[in-house]
Amino acid sequence: MALEADFSLFSSLRYDPNLLQSTANASVSYISGTPSPFYMLRYHRDRMLSAAEYFRWDMVVSRLKDDAGLKYLNQELETEVKNWFASNGEQESQSLKIRTLFTPTSVLTIELSPVPPVPLENLFPTTLNPSSTLSTPPRAIYLDSCPTPPSPFTSYKTTSRDMYATARSRAGIHSFQEHSEVVLVNPAGELMEGSLTSVYFFRDGKWVTPSVASGGQIGTTRRWLIDKGFCIEGIIEAKSLQDGESCWISNGLRGLILCQYISNLKDHNKTSSREDN
Repeated sequence: MALEADFSLFSSLRYDPNLLQSTANASVSYISGTPSPFYMLRYHRDRMLSAAEYFRWDMVVSRLKDDAGLKYLNQELETEVKNWFASNGEQESQSLKIRTLFTPTSVLTIELSPVPPVPLENLFPTTLNPSSTLSTPPRAIYLDSCPTPPSPFTSYKTTSRDMYATARSRAGIHSFQEHSEVVLVNPAGELMEGSLTSVYFFRDGKWVTPSVASGGQIGTTRRWLIDKGFCIEGIIEAKSLQDGESCWISNGLRGLILCQYISNLKDHNKTSSREDN
């Protein structure tokens, strides 16, 4: 399978010098307890390693496994970040998006681009109370209008992402810069995940994120939130969503973002059409 694959494994993470002040990030860094500017690096390595094991990409497994694999990834990222700053003349306080990709033969590609600042409390929150300091104006979140069958490509992060692009298109989301998200739903009517994020809804007195059994991925920030007791896994039925309810989304680049579920996609599509014109 590995030598014939026409896709790569990848993970996107944040480089942010402010993370050097975060003891929470130090606990999931290259060396536990050591400050790191890479957001949850250990978890990103783990998710790529898990994917490589599933697809039986043995060369990638050998490259990433154990402490030596984490050391290798950390060193490669440090080198690429240093070279990027040297080439672009930016202030080293600039935050970056880092996209790490592995081919079946363990060829590593690292892509970097500038991203806006994000408060540390969004990356490592102390509460998911929507009235907290995390509560910037909420983004809109929609349900996909068609079901997506779970597959290895919804369970593991790869460059085979047509199902996510199609869901975004159906929701009228035409750019990665748009402040909105769409949630994929499996044929059983269960939430899977957002097109770019993990999602969290408040149910029975707890924040709940869709179970991986519903077909979505084990996101890095999602994993941290579960480990710290901020949320639990569970089945979330699409029919349970209430128009206007608050929810959260998260990813390995921006941390937590407050959202509001909007049930009427037609209104969003009309707005998007006006903006495009």
